[in-house]
Amino acid sequence: MARNQGGFGGNDGGLEAPHVMPTRAPDITCDLPTSNNLALLFRLHGDSNPIHVDPQLAGKAGFNKPILHGAATFGVAGHALIRSVLKTQLHHFSRMKARFAKPFFPGDTLRTEIWIDGLTVSFRCLALERNEVTLNNGCMLLHPE
Repeated sequence: MARNQGGFGGNDGGLEAPHVMPTRAPDITCDLPTSNNLALLFRLHGDSNPIHVDPQLAGKAGFNKPILHGAATFGVAGHALIRSVLKTQLHHFSRMKARFAKPFFPGDTLRTEIWIDGLTVSFRCLALERNEVTLNNGCMLLHPE
């Protein structure tokens, strides 16, 4: 989470280069609204970090309101990909990855822009209301038939 901050005497662990995004317009766009209480519901997963529900602590961390859990944001992106690309063919899903770029807030609409190139699906997600990229350099790999 603190990329390029270094100075701790260790190595970077061999970080892989980010997935290269296509330069053409997306093949598919999927907008999924989220509810204002999504962070509260996601707490049932066991993550009790108060930055996701307490406005005062979120403010102390530099946010104007509580942010959504990264895993929840990633899950909404996964839902958009499954809904838009895989339909009912879930057996084609292999794996997905992305880089977190900016916080996503409960109640925001997650716009997922999707590019399909054979078995590689590239994606990025924006908080539609702010037009800010929240997940970038996303890649979903598919299993062949």
